[in-house]
Amino acid sequence: LNLYSVIASNVRPEPLPSLIPTGRAIKAPCFVSPFFLLSSCSSAFGLAAKPIDSKAWESAFSGEETCPPYAPMGKFEQHINGDIAFAARMHWYVTRDKDWLEEIGFPLVYGICKFWASRVQPDGKFHFSINNVIPIDEALRGINNSVFTNLGAVYSFRFAIEAAEELGQATKIPQLWRQLAAAIPIRYDREKDVHIPYDGYQKGGSLDTVMIAYPFLLPMRRSTQINNLERYAKDLGGPP
Repeated sequence: LNLYSVIASNVRPEPLPSLIPTGRAIKAPCFVSPFFLLSSCSSAFGLAAKPIDSKAWESAFSGEETCPPYAPMGKFEQHINGDIAFAARMHWYVTRDKDWLEEIGFPLVYGICKFWASRVQPDGKFHFSINNVIPIDEALRGINNSVFTNLGAVYSFRFAIEAAEELGQATKIPQLWRQLAAAIPIRYDREKDVHIPYDGYQKGGSLDTVMIAYPFLLPMRRSTQINNLERYAKDLGGPP
């Protein structure tokens, strides 16, 4: 397994003929990027990344969607956009490569934010929802306000704002994006000290709340992280 090729394929269309005959790219940049950012492959993102169609779930050499048309993930599992933005932000934090930020990072996250802005819907006076997605648990369909998806969108807007300010291009950021960075809900149940996986959650599909701690590194109390994990264990049929 060529790990360099794997990390490179996570951030741009890059076929791996010996691994994936169809040319479909591996699609989990935020999960593996922490290791590579601190390893000898830390430059992989900078060397390989280039802006692509941020709506593609599984992209090939052409940049086109290669997820089979019968599978709904390609259209609705949109958290991949936040995954890529998060990995790009981590690359910037580690390398502080301003040339990379201007040439690759900012254009990449700007395109991702344009997509997120097209997906939000007003939800009351102060909040915006992202509806009808497939969350981390791919068995679920038609989910509103998946907490992992929403957090990825928030991180995307925050990184775009930060990058624009760093590059002296703050005027390129629409005012709506600044509003969305604070108005997309990351729902939390204060009484139970747990995050809410998605609107209408009763049982099952709480993996989102585990993964906002890692890989998304959302700051939270240790008790909250434990409660999120324990509820997920119950969803899987573990001890009460």
